[in-house]
Amino acid sequence: MIAQGHEGGLGELKVPLNIADVDQLLRIEGMTEELAEAIVEYRENTAYFDKPEDLLNVSGMTQEKYEELNPQIGMEGDIYCVRPEGDEDEDDEEEEPLLSPSKC
Repeated sequence: MIAQGHEGGLGELKVPLNIADVDQLLRIEGMTEELAEAIVEYRENTAYFDKPEDLLNVSGMTQEKYEELNPQIGMEGDIYCVRPEGDEDEDDEEEEPLLSPSKC
């Protein structure tokens, strides 16, 4: 099963950076395949992102790219980027939303 970005406030399509796979990260405008792979590798080998600025520790992330991606922190502490409007796959309606990792 492939998970989708979930809708947040005002109907934004969010891609949670702590659990999205490479394909899901590539739905973020401005994301490159190399950077998406580096984000997943960082998460798996180092740590989850506690704050948006943690993305600057990812190999290949520049200040300019960080500002372009515009990572945000949700009300429940999840770190996400917003997908562009109209960037919905036909399969999205049938998939379950991504869930944030437990903070226990």
